[in-house]
This record gives sequence, C-alpha cells and structure tokens, in this order.
Amino acid sequence: MRRWSSIKRELTCKLGPLQAKGGTQGPALSQIHEFLKGQEIRIHRQKQKIQEIEKLVEAKREILRQSALEYKIMEKMRENKFEEYKQDRLAQDQKEMDEQSILRFKAVKD
Repeated sequence: MRRWSSIKRELTCKLGPLQAKGGTQGPALSQIHEFLKGQEIRIHRQKQKIQEIEKLVEAKREILRQSALEYKIMEKMRENKFEEYKQDRLAQDQKEMDEQSILRFKAVKD
C-alpha cells in the first residue's frame, strides 16, 4: 500500500508538467490517467477479496470455537461418568466385603 502511494505521488508529480505543456502530451496524460484508474480498481477488488476471506476465516474460527467447546463438554462428561463408575465400583466392592465378613462370622458362630 505504501509502495502504491509513492508510485501514485510520483505519477501525479509527472502529470503537472505534462498538463502545462498540453498539446502533444495528451496521449501520455491519458495513459497515466488510465493506469492510475486501473490500479485503483485493482486495489478496490483486492480489498473486497480480503474482506470476503476475512469473513470466511471468522466463520471457520467460530466453527473451531464451537467444536472446542463441545469437546470440552464431552471430556468433562466422560470424567464425571468415570468418577461415578469408580464410586459405584467402590460401593459394590464394599458391599461384597461386608457380605463376606457376615458369612464368615456366621460360619464361625455356628
């Protein structure tokens, strides 16, 4: 962009003397003017492309954010389920040990 600004200034500076001369310099003036217009159009189109791509990137970022959030939720649910399983397993193991103790105690008593 800076380069384009310096080129535009340089060409604008060249336009001044050419306009003062007039006459035979008409085609050169026209050529510079057309070049400048063409470059402005190209710059405008590139800016539009950049805006479109930035919108696409933002949409992809939002999809990524959503996916990361869903993954985090799933991971938390998995951890919670595992903890629940461990607690249930501990309770079941304790119940089995209690039953074995009761049966041993009964066997010794009889």
